[in-house]
Amino acid sequence: MTSRPLSLTERKALGAWYTPLSLVRPLIRWAVRSPREHVLDPAVGDGVFLAEAARLIRALGGVPRGQQLHGADVNPDAVAMTRHVLAEMLPMQELPEIRHADFFDIDPPSNLFSDSNFVDAVVGNPPYIRYQSFAGPQRSAALGRAAAQGVRLTSLSSSWAPFVVHAASFLNTGGRLALVLPEEIVHATYAAEVRRFLRDRFQTVGVVRFESHLFPETQTRVVLLVADGKDVPPLGQLRLVSVRHPEDLGDLQELLDSSEYFAPGVEPEKWETSFHDDAAGLVDQLKRADLLVPLRRFGKAGIGFVSGANDYFVLPPSKSRERGIPARYLVPAVISAKFLAGAVYDEKDLRRMKGDDAQCLLWTGGGASLAQVSAYVRDGTRKGIHRRYKCRVRDPWYIVPGVVKPDAFLTYMSDEIPRMVLNRARAACSNTLLAVTLAGISELAKPAFVCAFYNSATMLAAERTGRRYGGGVLKLEPSEADRLLVPNPGVLRKTVFGGQLLTRVDTLLRAGFPVQALFAVDEVLLRRVFGLRPDEISLIQDARRARREARKRPSVGV
Repeated sequence: MTSRPLSLTERKALGAWYTPLSLVRPLIRWAVRSPREHVLDPAVGDGVFLAEAARLIRALGGVPRGQQLHGADVNPDAVAMTRHVLAEMLPMQELPEIRHADFFDIDPPSNLFSDSNFVDAVVGNPPYIRYQSFAGPQRSAALGRAAAQGVRLTSLSSSWAPFVVHAASFLNTGGRLALVLPEEIVHATYAAEVRRFLRDRFQTVGVVRFESHLFPETQTRVVLLVADGKDVPPLGQLRLVSVRHPEDLGDLQELLDSSEYFAPGVEPEKWETSFHDDAAGLVDQLKRADLLVPLRRFGKAGIGFVSGANDYFVLPPSKSRERGIPARYLVPAVISAKFLAGAVYDEKDLRRMKGDDAQCLLWTGGGASLAQVSAYVRDGTRKGIHRRYKCRVRDPWYIVPGVVKPDAFLTYMSDEIPRMVLNRARAACSNTLLAVTLAGISELAKPAFVCAFYNSATMLAAERTGRRYGGGVLKLEPSEADRLLVPNPGVLRKTVFGGQLLTRVDTLLRAGFPVQALFAVDEVLLRRVFGLRPDEISLIQDARRARREARKRPSVGV
């Protein structure tokens, strides 16, 4: 190949900054998911994205074909370089046609690329030309392409912004963007329209920021943008995460799954998350030392029972007596986190609920042959309970499935902190709570584990893993709870954590002092067991508090 390398001046004029493999490979592994994928790089540069896509297609058991790989570039040397790179990998008859063209001159869908009008993934590192140099007919064409997709960009927009919008128009339904972009996307005022567009058109949008400067020859920091599920509802989920270096990316999807989450309709003022600070580094260090481990290693979080009509199936004691439903068909049940005041739910708590005549007895549907129970079934039919959604799909409609008595409850929605509650009353819970089974922990060790759960490192991990909703609520879905970093039961002394300390934590929680409960456990777990210094513990405590305060700040509605 005889193409000469571009000078620094030429690269700046073209916005051409070639991408290291440490960024390309995680993006391609995330974007290319089957050997049949069609992949487009609209600004091929040195061809590295398409080359990695071809390698992955082959690794997935496919034979990369020319009609699967599509590319263009305004720079003829980049086109020649990409053709050369792919010629060394693919048979001559399978070489893709890399077009020498300005991407903004190509109409979507475009037969310039192949007989397939749309692609499954758009990947690459779009040209970055600041608005001062991004002028004339090229800017007019670019802004026109964005406007065609409903995005009105100002004259202050740099070239990457219309590029992202135009690129999305080449995607199939369900398609994906995986791009290296300037950090302007997370904070620039002119980029707000691009941010809105992405959340309006993709099921999930993720941004990965870096503490390190990846392109030292420029003044521009970069982020990774991944947008999945074009036009596949529910639209608008947002995930934000920061890492130190590209080497910390690992599995990009797993990283995103454990990142800060914003539900559809909840918009942060800027798409920024704190850099991978020292506190987060300490948590990762504890994970590498196997002191903090994912809950899924020895436990499982699931949803509680779904009755379809708690007002009918979960009875206060007075109603169960009035209707004559035998106790053998009733299961103690918790249907709200408000009934879980401490770290333990025991017989005293259940008796208190019964004394208050609270809804705490689940009728599971048994005993329908008895006259008094049969009368209750007929009463439910008269009230139309059998026509409610979850009821009408059951046969018979009044049998409640999925009733388990978990080892512990975990709050599904949390304010200050998520709370795990030891289930000593052997009660069931509704799907307003998570039901946690701890099959990998002995019965004697379960109290110690629940006590040790209340530490600031686990709570910081929860802030990173959980989803941020309107009003500052932190939500943990079952899959996220399974990934939550919790103390390794193997390092806990049952006599320390399961005795007086558990009682103290329970008392503090019931009195409304959750942070003091964390501090009590931190002193024992983080300092004495894990060996962290006081200043390191303070870092973790401060980071947890800062993240909690950030989630409680009002969001800007979309």
